[in-house]
Amino acid sequence: MTMYQYAEKSVAKEQQLYRAKQFIQQFYTENDRKGELDARWAKVEADLNADGYYEITSEELEYAGQLAWRNSPRCPGRIQWKNLKLFDCRYVSFVYT
Repeated sequence: MTMYQYAEKSVAKEQQLYRAKQFIQQFYTENDRKGELDARWAKVEADLNADGYYEITSEELEYAGQLAWRNSPRCPGRIQWKNLKLFDCRYVSFVYT
């Protein structure tokens, strides 16, 4: 690995940690769950440092969808962003027919 590749990887890791922390803080602050923030951030940070990724919870995933809708400037229906319900099917392995 060259010095440039190492520096680029380091910046990417720092940026990943920064963005994850912003999202986690926003989620727990806006949902009045500040008491759970430190424990969740410790887990996220440990996972990012160990594996390079972390698994987002179903609640965080739903909030991310709501946030994307809320921040979409061209969507006239975005006033309803809080009513978005998400079905997390990441763990579905088969479908009954």
